[in-house]
Amino acid sequence: MTARKPLLILGYRKHTIISRSSQGPVPLLSIVLPANVHDVDVLLPLVEKLKEVEKLDIEYLVADLGYYDGDKHIKALTEHDVIVTTGVKSNAVLPENVTADLQVLCQADHPLVWDGSDKKELVSWYKGDEEHCQSCLFSATCDKSFAFSYKENPLVFSPVPQGTELHKAMQKFRKQVELDFA
Repeated sequence: MTARKPLLILGYRKHTIISRSSQGPVPLLSIVLPANVHDVDVLLPLVEKLKEVEKLDIEYLVADLGYYDGDKHIKALTEHDVIVTTGVKSNAVLPENVTADLQVLCQADHPLVWDGSDKKELVSWYKGDEEHCQSCLFSATCDKSFAFSYKENPLVFSPVPQGTELHKAMQKFRKQVELDFA
């Protein structure tokens, strides 16, 4: 009986930035790295390379959960003016004023409505929902406007908050691209 030759497995991962166009999804930049390089470690180099090579002015980058790292998302925004958004892991630790379905609450536990963000100050603004504010015991003393720091929780208080129409549209595009390129 002859000895078998060893089977070698090559492990790699391809990281691609894809843009929406009138013709459908268009790959802008891809890099192939060994499988032992974590997705999150590729995020900032990809953004830097895209800006360097293509001179594109991108504002939003939607990524899968493997690319989530709060510090790197903050750095992408503060150093490259790119808002990175992902989904939320099921085991994510949420702030005490945020429900499991990612609804932000005021001190009276009433749902708040996202009202915009300030990329320079790294703050997301929420306002009270009039339906709840009218009957709230705190109504007389509440200014009905709430600011939450992106630096304190970039996952929830992003300039693209979880659950907003923009976030849903971005996640839908990401999932469609995954299906198209699978």
